[in-house]
Amino acid sequence: MKNGFVLLLILVSLFGNAQKNPIKFGLVTMEELTMKVYEKDSSASAVVLYDYGEFNKGEYTHHTKIKIFNSAGYGWGDILTPIYHFGNPGTRLEFIEAMTYNLEEGKIVQTKPDKQFTFKEKFNDNIDLLRFAMPKIKEGSVIEYRYRINSSGIPDWQFQRFIPTIYSEFKFYQIDFLSFQKFVQGYHPLADFEDNGAYWKWVMKDVPAFQSEPFSGSSNNYLAKVKIDIAAASQMPRMNYGWTLNYTDLRLLSDWDDLKKNYEGVFLFKGSLTEIGFLKKAVDELNLENLSTDQKIERIYSYVVKNMKWGGLNTTARSTSIKTAFEKKQGTSGDINYILWGMLNHAGVPVIPSLISTADNGLIRQEVPNQRQFNRLILKVYYKGESVFLDATNKYLGISYLPEEAVSGLAYVMDNPKFSWFDLRDKYKAKNIVTSKLEINNHGDLEGEVVVTKTGYFASKDRERLDKGEEKKYIERFSVNQNVEVLKAEFENIENVNAPLLEKYQIKKAGYAQKDEATLIFNPLLFPGLTSNPFVSKTRVYPIDFGFANEVSYTATILLPVGYQIDELPAPKMILLPEKAGKFTFNAVHQNGELRIVYQVVFNKSFFSPEEYGIIREFYNILVAKHLEPVVLKRK
Repeated sequence: MKNGFVLLLILVSLFGNAQKNPIKFGLVTMEELTMKVYEKDSSASAVVLYDYGEFNKGEYTHHTKIKIFNSAGYGWGDILTPIYHFGNPGTRLEFIEAMTYNLEEGKIVQTKPDKQFTFKEKFNDNIDLLRFAMPKIKEGSVIEYRYRINSSGIPDWQFQRFIPTIYSEFKFYQIDFLSFQKFVQGYHPLADFEDNGAYWKWVMKDVPAFQSEPFSGSSNNYLAKVKIDIAAASQMPRMNYGWTLNYTDLRLLSDWDDLKKNYEGVFLFKGSLTEIGFLKKAVDELNLENLSTDQKIERIYSYVVKNMKWGGLNTTARSTSIKTAFEKKQGTSGDINYILWGMLNHAGVPVIPSLISTADNGLIRQEVPNQRQFNRLILKVYYKGESVFLDATNKYLGISYLPEEAVSGLAYVMDNPKFSWFDLRDKYKAKNIVTSKLEINNHGDLEGEVVVTKTGYFASKDRERLDKGEEKKYIERFSVNQNVEVLKAEFENIENVNAPLLEKYQIKKAGYAQKDEATLIFNPLLFPGLTSNPFVSKTRVYPIDFGFANEVSYTATILLPVGYQIDELPAPKMILLPEKAGKFTFNAVHQNGELRIVYQVVFNKSFFSPEEYGIIREFYNILVAKHLEPVVLKRK
């Protein structure tokens, strides 16, 4: 894969400069400046008037014009664009020009940014981010910018943003000896596509603003865009640049097996573990001699996750100086998981490297063997009798859990002798289990004990809050969310991430039951308190993505006041989703002056297609309806 990107570096000198843009920079009309609202979306704070991109044999040109309607749209003047360099120092910004246009006293006033208005920062080992801000933006402004980058990779072209776009065009010039694979994603139709042998051209018009929907996951998976990847080479001309690429170098671009060989033999793995021999000392200090393999894995994982801090960058490779990262106790995801791998290797624990794409990086397309689809390295080991994937970037998760952002799709597992795919989605189930022992007095007041048991992703975020000293805020939030007064709170297993997080509360709630002379009326489902359906729309454009399989349950024993008897009790309910994707159960039983409530919602599946939306929406309608059913007590 890397060879494909290296190849692009030399093409600009072989084939010359990019073609002219369809629209000249620096032209703004009175119609654009006097526009008060975008007719097709009057709520839009801004609209993209024109967006043109072109990739011509190593040079990427981008030209954009945006109309700002009000202050909510000012943020579109802060520009952020990726620069794909893949470790090549020759990748550079060739030029940039920018202008803000305002109408002042009937005249067009142009404002250029300061000379040093661009900033470059590292995003990961392969991508830098170019930032710049447009000057003197106000309501009614039109901003325009154009830049050209000598790029080591083919960027994705995004037709759709969170504001509407009137016109968007992307042109990609072909290279005779290479074949490419194109993929258009999204839910907006193309206005035009042209393939004339010299280039591909895509056009979209009147693209609506992307509207996120509840539980839709990363917008990166659904925004209208086009992706282009090198697929194969038919031949390779000789080039007098001190080295020659040949077909063998590019063969891997169309074969997942060859991608594995590439990683193992050239770019990533071969020799890497010997380069981190300094980790042996750290392993020796852990005194692993008499431990089982499982115990070695636990001790090494615990050491790495507690001593290394993730800096937020995702990489599939280690950085140039992993020793520096180890000494500073901070690094990329690649650094941290390389250190974990190196230590396990020194301890004699077999490890199988695996590659994933995190949720914000997008879903893997198996039809296109391409390294850049992945952005994180994880490790597969055999632990407690089963295959387990390890990632040491989150200290608030147990050893058996990958971070939440890492379980959105497929893992490319470099098994021997052949790679395999493993679907990480739904492998990890998180639980939120609430049990309570409560009592209602004759005045309708409630008091008792509540125990909350959380595992996996439900526990990790709360562990982090409690670990950072936010216990008081955490208790206050619980009190407000559940509408109860907390008399006492205790927490267990905040640091013991391999055990469930326990929260114990003593609570009371005045006026929990509505009271009149003859009756007491109350809602038996104090927790989880679902009062509205998040799926309001009758139709759905994007899939439902809950993120992970989960279980939420509530069991309550409620001591009823003396002198009252049950008059109305919610009926039992059970719903099973198709193909065992989930279920809902509810039961209420009265015996010997006590009311026992059992409520459980289980999703064994976290991802549902738009075609399944109606089923999930109705499922939630039933949940909400059950939450609204009261218990009615009547005086004897």
